[in-house]
Amino acid sequence: MQKRKTYQIVKQNEQYPANRVGYFANVTWDEVQVLRMKLGLVNGYQINSIIGTGEGKLLNPTIEHATAPQMTVAENTDKRPIMSLSVDAWTSGNPGMGGCRLVGEYKGQVKELSTYTSKAPHSNNLFELVAVLIALRWASKEENRMGSEIYSDSKTVLAWITKAMEGNKKILGPKVNERELIENTLLDIKLLMEQTKVKLIKWNTELWGEIPADFNRKK
Repeated sequence: MQKRKTYQIVKQNEQYPANRVGYFANVTWDEVQVLRMKLGLVNGYQINSIIGTGEGKLLNPTIEHATAPQMTVAENTDKRPIMSLSVDAWTSGNPGMGGCRLVGEYKGQVKELSTYTSKAPHSNNLFELVAVLIALRWASKEENRMGSEIYSDSKTVLAWITKAMEGNKKILGPKVNERELIENTLLDIKLLMEQTKVKLIKWNTELWGEIPADFNRKK
């Protein structure tokens, strides 16, 4: 049985730590190979074993130590992430038919990892919530042992999730439609966040531009 270790992602022919991309923590060597293919970290990159195991999955390059991510909705920082998982949603009308997706980005290269569409009319907030659920389900799979941080640009949805994680029973305002669907989705998200220890972060559109998962449907 392969041992689980922490591996650093390094550009070839350069010295650590200036060229560090990030870490894969608490993974086997075979899992590392799958992850580097998913993220396009093959040509020009090498994966080195380092001391420590940690409990994280994919650690952001700005994190200095391989520590377990906290189960929370975090505040964003001023520095745009080099590597990220992000979600976004769209609707044709509100409510209306729509969809959502999860994408991975590394240095401007974006790859769609999961997507969902529905012809049934729903609110944009519900689709944004479903996007987070899809991302958590994707990150919880063994072969996707990554994603300690997921970005969303929806203040409303992140506020709902924060209240759900805190055990607040008064999450939705009186004018919110689709209450049962939203409450059930929030419950699923809470359970997955407790299992995966994923951190949700507000995407700073003002400083970083549109979120990588954006559908480019804005006029």
